[in-house]
Amino acid sequence: MNRLIRGRIADGQWIDEQTLWQADIETYSPMPDMGGGSRIAFDDAGHVFFSVGIKGLGEHLGIQDLSQPYGKNFRINDDGSIPADNPFLEQDGALPGIWSYGHRS
Repeated sequence: MNRLIRGRIADGQWIDEQTLWQADIETYSPMPDMGGGSRIAFDDAGHVFFSVGIKGLGEHLGIQDLSQPYGKNFRINDDGSIPADNPFLEQDGALPGIWSYGHRS
């Protein structure tokens, strides 16, 4: 399951957990993630960038499909909202957080 979560540690406890991004349940299948891990980076403008790898055998074709999360780099604001200037924000069927696509793991 691909998900970006933030929270805080206070007195040695994880608190205030908030899911900033999560792949839709419809994108899951019995195929294991081949490269489902992610890198996370921040810029000075309050954006969070993260990658979602490809799925297993045969599902790498989704890397060109803007309605699927596989093989994409995403950009969201650090509060989980979508930046107004993301390149596919207004494209029908595209996931609004996509920053770039077509990446293999």
